[in-house]
Order: sequence, then C-alpha cells, then structure tokens
Amino acid sequence: QAKSLAARVVKQARPGDAARVQWLYAQLYARPATDREAKIGLAVLSRAREAGNEAGARPSAEQLWEPYCQILLCSNEFMYVD
Repeated sequence: QAKSLAARVVKQARPGDAARVQWLYAQLYARPATDREAKIGLAVLSRAREAGNEAGARPSAEQLWEPYCQILLCSNEFMYVD
C-alpha cells in the first residue's frame, strides 16, 4: 500500500515536498498537516535524500516517498476512528 500511495503522490500531487506532504494529509486524514507535522515530513524526506546521496544512489521519487507513506499509513490517526 505504501508503494502504491508513493506512486500516487508523485503523479497526482503538485510538485514540491511541502505540497505533497499536504496532499498526503488531505488524502489520508481529510485535513491539512499542522506546521509541526509538515516540518517533520520535510525533515524525513530531507534525511532520506541525504542518505541516498551518501550511499551513492539516487532513489526514484517513488522510492523516496515510500517510507514516509508507510509511516503515515501506520499512524494511530489512520488506523483508528475516534
């Protein structure tokens, strides 16, 4: 599911990490990401890019977004209805 969601975010969301983070929150939680959530998301993506660059590999956009999508899909907010 995370792989599929990562492909969707790359194809359907506006370009740019901030816009894509907001798109994911709208799709998964039906609300915008808070400032704190957006900062965390951007930090996760930045670290993933740095790790890929240090390893000498440039992950595809889908590969970059897949772990972050997995994090969001495993959240309590996604798993349980309040």
